[in-house]
Amino acid sequence: MICKWHLVFVCLIIAILNIPANGQEAPGKYDLSFSIVGGGMYGYTLYRLEHMQLVPETDWSIGVKSELQFPLDMMLAGFRLQLDKRASKGIPWSLSIEYLTNLNDPHGAMEDTDWIIYSTYDYFKDMKFSYTKSDVDLVSHFAEAILSIPVLSKNKFQFTAVGGFQYRRYSFNVYGVDGWYINSQGRQINFVDYQNDKVGKYRAIYMIPYLGLGGELHYSKNTVYLLAKATPFVFADDFDDHLLRFKTGEGDCSGMFLAVESGVDWLLTKGDNLSNWAIEIRAEYSLISTNGEQIQTWYGDDPASEADDTGESMTLDDYDMASKTLMFKARLKYNF
Repeated sequence: MICKWHLVFVCLIIAILNIPANGQEAPGKYDLSFSIVGGGMYGYTLYRLEHMQLVPETDWSIGVKSELQFPLDMMLAGFRLQLDKRASKGIPWSLSIEYLTNLNDPHGAMEDTDWIIYSTYDYFKDMKFSYTKSDVDLVSHFAEAILSIPVLSKNKFQFTAVGGFQYRRYSFNVYGVDGWYINSQGRQINFVDYQNDKVGKYRAIYMIPYLGLGGELHYSKNTVYLLAKATPFVFADDFDDHLLRFKTGEGDCSGMFLAVESGVDWLLTKGDNLSNWAIEIRAEYSLISTNGEQIQTWYGDDPASEADDTGESMTLDDYDMASKTLMFKARLKYNF
């Protein structure tokens, strides 16, 4: 991750150093802009694990599936830097770096659902036996670097090739437990426990290098954007600490990312002339799906089992991390 971000900043420095000094012949014009960004995100990030065991002397398997879904409904704020080369010679390009963080804790609760699974070669059945909700607080970091190059321009239309890198980090604290479970007699037991007490911690990181193709329609002082992004090379990891069970889980996954972004830009005027200010509106819908493994480790005696689990560990090779988000952004941009 560090190496990727070093590469991004090196590219930006090289681009800045290539701006010709006064008196030299300029191959093109460079424009630098800065934006204040505000917006919102709606969606979730989750992890899902499954552990199956073969029943001796049968073709049946029995196991447990668990899913923890964390809310991402929150307000965002940050900034954006952009450097554009408007080339009279050579290839024009645009390089931007944007950073956002959350202004509030997410609306909604973390949901923890467990199923018992029965399966054979031609039969599958799952039965939900536990469901709980917990309050959360969150610190999030969202950063994105994008390099775009025009590949075709015709009249008011322009198509661009895009290469980018997204970094998403979500750090949650989990409080209280409110829900139900099915006991050994098949009865549903409702309970509320550990109110306002911290019962867990969770951190998820997604690193997303991607390619994309965009289109722009220019008319008057406005521009309409549409951009598609995709990659089969998402790298994700997470860390889950179940404080009540003295157990941690460390996941390592890879997978895919798809996103569609659209937006509108307005150049602001001062009298009959263009000013240095612009307003940009963006909306992005994204899907992340990854699969890998999780290593669970007990750093104390788990009260959910009879034996002392301290120091024990196990690896689960059917482990998923996924996220679905809808993000809205408004930028107030100043062109230097």
